[in-house]
Amino acid sequence: MRTIFSALIAAVFFASCGNKPIEKSESEDPTPDQLAIEQVIQDGYISGLQNEGDSVKIDQNFHSQFEMIGHADDGSLWKRSIAQWRQGQIERRNRGELPNEGEKLITGDFEFIDVTQDVAVAKLHYYQGERLAYTDLISLYKINGEWRIVSKVFTTIE
Repeated sequence: MRTIFSALIAAVFFASCGNKPIEKSESEDPTPDQLAIEQVIQDGYISGLQNEGDSVKIDQNFHSQFEMIGHADDGSLWKRSIAQWRQGQIERRNRGELPNEGEKLITGDFEFIDVTQDVAVAKLHYYQGERLAYTDLISLYKINGEWRIVSKVFTTIE
């Protein structure tokens, strides 16, 4: 069984091996898959997880085996499951720290969405208010006709 980490590596590999990502531009219309992926990321990640702590939106758009992978200053990797991340955001909402508004509102700007059959990767510039805070690479699988977020790696913008 392919692990989520392997799927992420495969998606990044395919995106860099001559499969030019479909970049969003004013002159090209996005495909139905690209529109669906954008909606999944907007509803599940940006609105549901980051801004609202909405468990329904999170559950509808993330695969239950999702993992975010980050790296520490010493080069070691760490992982966070969607269950852990979801619980933390729900606790923030219960403490009154969510929903985000004004300068805390999270928005995203897609640089590209690359789709190859049932796998996709999206490059998203993540803003908190006006400040560019992260660049995310989000991997998705189309499972039973529905796109689901399965992994994320990111870099912090300083």
